[in-house]
Amino acid sequence: MSPEINAPTMTRPTSTGRPIVALDVDGVLNVRGVGWPAHTVAVVEADLPDHPFRRQHPGGTLELTVHLNPAHGRWIRRLQAAGAEVVWATTWEATANLLAPHLGIGPLPIGVETASFPPGLTETPTSWKGGALSERCAGQPLCWIDDFNGHTFHQPWQRWVGGIVDPSPTLAIRVDRSRGLTSAQMGHVTRWVRQQLATVKA
Repeated sequence: MSPEINAPTMTRPTSTGRPIVALDVDGVLNVRGVGWPAHTVAVVEADLPDHPFRRQHPGGTLELTVHLNPAHGRWIRRLQAAGAEVVWATTWEATANLLAPHLGIGPLPIGVETASFPPGLTETPTSWKGGALSERCAGQPLCWIDDFNGHTFHQPWQRWVGGIVDPSPTLAIRVDRSRGLTSAQMGHVTRWVRQQLATVKA
């Protein structure tokens, strides 16, 4: 695996109480048509995760175009400096770290991965990520940022997410995949992180 994407897998958090911010990629950080700068990343087929949520491609290298907002990278760095642990929660898994240099950040830990939490035959990406985050982050303050694949839930969606991811407190940010993560949503998460850190220090 390329050094750029060989980030440490996220282990079960200790009882430090540090808030975890789990980030999706597509529809959250990578959005077309909104004027964000385009970047090309080369992904080696063998480095891609082996799960049912992605299209299979012939062997070799894939040239992917991603559209990223540099403001997101600056925000991630501020969260890290404040004391939050920012992790990937995406079906890209470790290959998401190919985006890190374009965001101006270092490699992030992998919050969900099929190697340690294999998806069930009938699972969606959302339910799989929810179960994996529940296992990884049990008892840890968690903010999960995702477009939730455009799903509309029969019950209030934040309560639905809270039923899957069971640490306390939990904040779920549902992103409009046509707009990506907004400055207002970033501000909401930043305030939540500060509240959790203040609780830890109290």
